[in-house]
Amino acid sequence: MTAVIARNNIAAKLVKFEPDTRAIIADLLAFDVDGSEHTDAYQLGIWNGRKTFLRPDDTFEAGFIDMIRRVLRERGIPVSVLDYRPKIEVSAGDFSLIGITPYDYQVDAALKFLEAMCGVIKLATGGGKTEVFMMLAKYLGLPTLFLTHKIDLVDQTAERIRQRLGRQVGTIAEGSWNPSEITVASVQTIMSHWQIWWRVEGEGITKKSDGAIVPMSKTLQAATQLEAAASAKALGMTRITAINVHRDDRLMVDNFLMSIRFFVADEAHRVSGASFFKIAGATRSANYRLGLSATAGLKESREDNLKLIAATGDIIVHIGVKQLVDSGHLAQPRFKLQQVPMPRGVYKSTAWQQAYDAGIVRNDIRNAMVLEAAWNERARKPIVLVQREDHGDRLLEIAKAHGMNALWIYGKTGTPKTKTKVRREALDQLRDGQIDAIICSTIFDEGVDEKSIGCIVNGGGMKSLIGLYQRVGRGSRLKRDGRAEELVVYDFIDMLNMHLLKHSAMRYRAISEEEGWIIDEIRLWEESRRSELLMSWGPQSSIPPVMFNGRQISLSF
Repeated sequence: MTAVIARNNIAAKLVKFEPDTRAIIADLLAFDVDGSEHTDAYQLGIWNGRKTFLRPDDTFEAGFIDMIRRVLRERGIPVSVLDYRPKIEVSAGDFSLIGITPYDYQVDAALKFLEAMCGVIKLATGGGKTEVFMMLAKYLGLPTLFLTHKIDLVDQTAERIRQRLGRQVGTIAEGSWNPSEITVASVQTIMSHWQIWWRVEGEGITKKSDGAIVPMSKTLQAATQLEAAASAKALGMTRITAINVHRDDRLMVDNFLMSIRFFVADEAHRVSGASFFKIAGATRSANYRLGLSATAGLKESREDNLKLIAATGDIIVHIGVKQLVDSGHLAQPRFKLQQVPMPRGVYKSTAWQQAYDAGIVRNDIRNAMVLEAAWNERARKPIVLVQREDHGDRLLEIAKAHGMNALWIYGKTGTPKTKTKVRREALDQLRDGQIDAIICSTIFDEGVDEKSIGCIVNGGGMKSLIGLYQRVGRGSRLKRDGRAEELVVYDFIDMLNMHLLKHSAMRYRAISEEEGWIIDEIRLWEESRRSELLMSWGPQSSIPPVMFNGRQISLSF
């Protein structure tokens, strides 16, 4: 029997099917629930710990249709789709952009999306995903929402679109609500407006009242008046005299999202977040649904990967590193891996947080190796990437003590409105040779476009493959003179502790399996390096001792 599926822009329903067909679809859309093994239902054997996107009423997200159709046809089951999406007229413009000529692979990607109408364009970092979006926005001429997860990327992206399209671009960020025909918005700001804000008046005890009861007023976000009252009491309000709606913009948000005809998820692997996924599902009039990501499908959670497909559709274009390197559009990443000895006090079974703190953040042999790599490659304009603020602080102090001119940029550097400017100024200083290196946190993982970077030092370790691809992509872009030079990437193999070694192994596997990435060197630890490293890049006496859970840990090198 032919399986029949009815669909609109965001939802689909099985309307004709065999029981076996339904079972295949339910299993295809199933995932293991995190932590299910700890539930009573699982331990009693009455639940297998799995859920599925196929609901009891036979409905599911329309983004799964192509995946379902492909699997059923492989099983010899014909599929018919009844398409109830409203027909809309597009302007059918061209793909031309101001100041640049799109590459052939970008044009091909745009054409494939227009044919599919929904799906993910998986394009290696540096390949110009935003340019593909702008080509499509110009061609379609529809009300468009470009949704990003970072507030500080909104203005930067909007300005880039204005330059390439020569059109007005609206923004929704930092509490402002200024939509236009093309709107760049942050998830956080839309969600902030999509809530009821209550003004609660009363009296209670505050931190500054020294135990005395004083008048109080709070502006709180809550779904109901009762929830607002409970939140106010939790903040010290002992008596409430009035609760009134301060702001309710939900209808405004609903109307805006319903007006969108072209929905675009930037860094689409993040669609799995609850807020991002909710917004995507509310764009019910969007016939065209595009996901942009270099790392689609790389989440550890199957549920997260399925949520991306649910929101935008499956991957329809995949252009990897090798294709762009071979065609001269990206620099060749060449990896230099160095084995790191663990300090005393870190063992195979040491807990993760303690192992990371002592084995990476405050392991000054490893820190010396990180800074040595950046110093030796300073002509390549290196950036050193770390995970934690205290790690960046420590590296900066050591670097300065040994005459290395470095900047440390992280999440708290600048205000939300100035973060982009601060990053830009730091990159300009690096490019112009005013500093030797930038030490930076994960805020540089996305939204950085600097063609002078020729060296990445991954000093923070960790297991995130998405982070690894994004970080390598920071330096893979074509250089300012249009040449695709090589990019040197340093990473470190952390030994002995099972957590750190596992993370190193995950990164090594990704590096060795990615077509277009080359491992140039694996340098094993040589004990003779110890005294030289500590002399050149050893910690200074002003650096505080290693502390964990309130006690000092003795580290001997």
